[in-house]
Amino acid sequence: MARELGFSKMWDKLDNDLFFTTFRFARKDAGKGRDWKAEEVVKIVYKPRSPKDRKFLGMARIIKKELKDLNKRWLFMPGIAQNMPDMISPQEAHDDGFYSQHGGGDVEKMIQFFRETSDYDTFHHTPIYKLTLYWISKESDVKKETAILVPQTPEPGGAHPVPVQGTPALTGNTPSSGPVPGGMADSAP
Repeated sequence: MARELGFSKMWDKLDNDLFFTTFRFARKDAGKGRDWKAEEVVKIVYKPRSPKDRKFLGMARIIKKELKDLNKRWLFMPGIAQNMPDMISPQEAHDDGFYSQHGGGDVEKMIQFFRETSDYDTFHHTPIYKLTLYWISKESDVKKETAILVPQTPEPGGAHPVPVQGTPALTGNTPSSGPVPGGMADSAP
């Protein structure tokens, strides 16, 4: 049975089609072998502890787990010192949803987020990992695949078409049908 990897905010990265990253402190039960592992399949859940707002987003596989150090800062002047793989880069901060005013990622904003959302001991003494995940399936994909939208018949006395049950799903616009009502088409706005 897949474990849940929860998010308390609907980050932009969760809309990515294939890959997304997240940074997680080592689990408290990591010493018992229960920390996140590469190749583990997980359920992605929005607000997992809220019965009212909880939402299943899909299934993903952890394809990479990298140790990072929140105490080291990315250096923008090569030659003074070398940037190391355990430093969080501006690109990683950007990919994770922490944007700077001038484009790119804001590592300091990311570190401030971790400082504010964790206790002192966790922030200063617990390792943090960058997890790279691959979407296996997303809840929005399931809805698109199971939608029944074609053929369409006019509603009695109205101009809006009504989906006919028992027909295959339409996954995009065709020259003959035009835009699909209800926003279920794959085309971008």
